[in-house]
Amino acid sequence: MKKLTSLLLSLVMVVTMSVMILPVEEVHASETEGFFKVWFNDRDKTCEIVKYNGDELNVVIPDKLRGYKVVSVDGFDNKQFMQTVKLPKYLKTIDSGAFSRCQNLQSVTIPSGVETVRGFQECPNLKSVVIKSGVKAIDSYAFYKCTSLSSVVIPDTVKSIGTRAFEGTLSLKSIKLPSKLEKMTGVPFIKSGVTEIIIPDSVTSIDFLAESCPNLTKVSFGKGLTECKGVYRCPSLTTLDFSRAVNCTLIDYFEGNTALTSVKLPVNLEKIGGHCFSSCTNLQNVEISEGLRVMGNYAFNDCNLSSIHLPKTFQGFWSLSLSGNKNLKRIICDGTIIDKNAVFQYKPNWPVVFEVYDNSEFLSYYNNSKNGSDKITFDVKPAIQSTDLKLSASSVVLWEGSPKTVKATVSPANSTDGVIWSSSNEDICHVSQKGKITYKKAGSAIVTARTVSGQIKQVNVICKNLPTYLNVQSGGKDTGLVIVKKGKSVKLKSVVDGGRTDVKVKWSSSNKNVAAVSSTGKVTAKKKGTCIVTCKTEVGGLKKTVKIKVK
Repeated sequence: MKKLTSLLLSLVMVVTMSVMILPVEEVHASETEGFFKVWFNDRDKTCEIVKYNGDELNVVIPDKLRGYKVVSVDGFDNKQFMQTVKLPKYLKTIDSGAFSRCQNLQSVTIPSGVETVRGFQECPNLKSVVIKSGVKAIDSYAFYKCTSLSSVVIPDTVKSIGTRAFEGTLSLKSIKLPSKLEKMTGVPFIKSGVTEIIIPDSVTSIDFLAESCPNLTKVSFGKGLTECKGVYRCPSLTTLDFSRAVNCTLIDYFEGNTALTSVKLPVNLEKIGGHCFSSCTNLQNVEISEGLRVMGNYAFNDCNLSSIHLPKTFQGFWSLSLSGNKNLKRIICDGTIIDKNAVFQYKPNWPVVFEVYDNSEFLSYYNNSKNGSDKITFDVKPAIQSTDLKLSASSVVLWEGSPKTVKATVSPANSTDGVIWSSSNEDICHVSQKGKITYKKAGSAIVTARTVSGQIKQVNVICKNLPTYLNVQSGGKDTGLVIVKKGKSVKLKSVVDGGRTDVKVKWSSSNKNVAAVSSTGKVTAKKKGTCIVTCKTEVGGLKKTVKIKVK
């Protein structure tokens, strides 16, 4: 009997404990609060509006419902009467399509706590949008087909803009992109009314930028881009400004801009992509800087070029790179061509003079190959071979974010040889055709410079990561305060990333009359008082301060 009683008591305890550990329900089923259908969350005292059932002209969404902060909204779509909406100050999330197709919505202000702006598609009378500082992104399709939108205020906190975010915003004549914007995905501007787009220097990535924008006349690219691309079939575009795009090595997708008559390409450009300026039917002048190596197929198809001037570094274009330029009369090559297999696949259907420097192997290949064309006449100039090549450095230490340029000098000075640069490992570093070496990741590589005549020189490159941590020690321990007697000295030691020895530091004192510090961190106390000794890394901008108190 006792055993049975004991067993029953044990079962009761197990059941009781099981009931005790059952989770308390945190989210209520949706409830109605006025015009709102709401989910309440007991855990953090927040709520989400999932549906609005009212028909007010001016909608005010309360900051709180039943004392719960409103952090998410949805279900305001297709409200035909709503003209304005005041969003709650605690709002974090606007669901996709939350305010879509509100036919009479005219203005909205996005609170600073919202992570991503979205959900205002096809609001044809939406005229004004103010986005408060703190918002980080504008989502894809955010203002899709908001045809009356004429004013958008975007804060500098916005880092990304998604595809088709401003598609169909024909009333939007101007827009200022945020100074800290980093990327633009897809095609943010399609059939938009913007007249000018200025890409901030902070932008590092653009998929496509604009398509079929009828009023767009000018696009300016920033220095953060290594690839400039994606302004497509904009019939009023007359200016592509690459003057700030000093890091751009590739351009592509500027097809069908029929008002474009001339373009000056980026100074460090290496490659023009296929179809890049295809069907820019009024493009007559192209200015190409030293450094270009390759021109893709159909790059200037159906343009209006009469001549094109190729730099010494140019090494090849494909058979249809210049096709359709019926007024093209002369191609001028400044250097002696190296890659015979790539460059002469060009076969025009009308007479063209090709001005080249003498290279018997190259000319023989072209004239005897199936790629030859009886329409080309060669204007052969005497080549002057190089006899020597000198570089301004034989080794380079490259820190993350700090490119260096190695200068090449060819002798004699009037040599027709161009200098071609290459990296043994593009994952470690990239070298432009002007000798600019850019860090990719930590490691070592060899950069090679060569001329047509066979002069070769190399640069040993070591790429290093920037330091991430700096501290100052006294007596082997981290310190922020050192007390020292007048006339005495104490040795401070910098510690970088736990013990790196390849990062140099500089020491300074805020008051040398109280305490001076040497280049090695030795502090000498001179008179009573206090001062600050600062230790700063020469690269990476790290610094640490120590208070010195002299007794």
